Amino acid sequence: MRSASLVLLASVLALGGCGELKSQFLAGHPCAVAVMAGTPYDMNDPGWLTSDFKQNRDVCAYKFFAGFFTAGYNTEIGVTMSGDDPHLRVLQEFKKQQGLDSTSFMNAETLAKLDDLIASLEPKIAALAAKFPFIDRMQVMHPNDVSKETVAAIHALPFSVLPPKFAMSLDETIFCVVVQCVGSLQDAEGNALVSTPLAPDVDYRFVGAYFDPKVANSRLPSASVSVGAVLHEFAHYIDGQGTKFPAFPVKASVDTNTFYIFNYFHPKDSGSCAPRSTDDPMAWISFYGFSGDTSNECDPGQSHVSEEWAESFAAYVAAGKRFNAARQSRTQIDRKYIMLKHILDQREYDSDVISGTHSGCTDVPNPLHLQPGYLSCSESYVFNWTLPTK
Repeated sequence: MRSASLVLLASVLALGGCGELKSQFLAGHPCAVAVMAGTPYDMNDPGWLTSDFKQNRDVCAYKFFAGFFTAGYNTEIGVTMSGDDPHLRVLQEFKKQQGLDSTSFMNAETLAKLDDLIASLEPKIAALAAKFPFIDRMQVMHPNDVSKETVAAIHALPFSVLPPKFAMSLDETIFCVVVQCVGSLQDAEGNALVSTPLAPDVDYRFVGAYFDPKVANSRLPSASVSVGAVLHEFAHYIDGQGTKFPAFPVKASVDTNTFYIFNYFHPKDSGSCAPRSTDDPMAWISFYGFSGDTSNECDPGQSHVSEEWAESFAAYVAAGKRFNAARQSRTQIDRKYIMLKHILDQREYDSDVISGTHSGCTDVPNPLHLQPGYLSCSESYVFNWTLPTK
């Protein structure tokens, strides 16, 4: 059976170009040009999954899926349901919000609306991307993937709203990526660079998580969830329980000893494991914080403590509204908010970005019935590429 993507590519070669597309992301792309020229594409492409059940970047469905990602839509709709069809679910959510038909086809009307939305966001994304220190060292992307500017914006946005004391030099940014921060470094041939300092003559490239052209993924977290992941991993990097390096002043620069005693019997600088002071999950900002990193083994009766710090830091910046509202639920949440406000130089955030289902959210179909439910995983949420402050 011929893939629908191959049919589209044949159609565009026969029909020639089409000048109706406005976004840089879609303009001139064969999949998009064919649709705008009058050949609807069935997103229910049998080639959506590879033979090992990974999302297939080689089909047109992935290009449009990446378009929904860029437009801020939730690319993990249905994650709590059975099936491997987030591309179809996000298409239906988009059509529902735009008042369009409910078929599985990407037609010219649907694509034009998606194109308009992406075009309206591209200046904002480009402005953020320009602040990313690796914007001129991005690994070449798959042509059906998101743009390099979109990947750069995911990483630049969180740092653009943090206090200046968390700004890192280029050398420290490289170190952060190698040891903790989201993403990785490769040489020009795609070989991983896993130690620092880098050789002076190495032609290094930045690769975003889930955007390595040589690695297929089983999932694509939304842009909003990805922004939260950048904040989460950076929180681990600045955690004062880590090792300090004089050459990298941001590393382990935050004294988190007080933070840990909100939920744990945790003597000062006592390590990554400690007994909980309460087993009430509502005293944690997320279920992942409550459960801890299960890949790190602790002695019986102890839990891994650092995930709640990272989850709280990320939620304070990216889901400030919900974190603030949760303060009324438990004293521990209120104390964390107050401490984070102090750490972030009295900045408060008016943000409401969605999280992954590991947070214990309850606003999705067939929820996992995890507490505390403070954060949202809304399947209708649309990210506007901002993290507003109060």
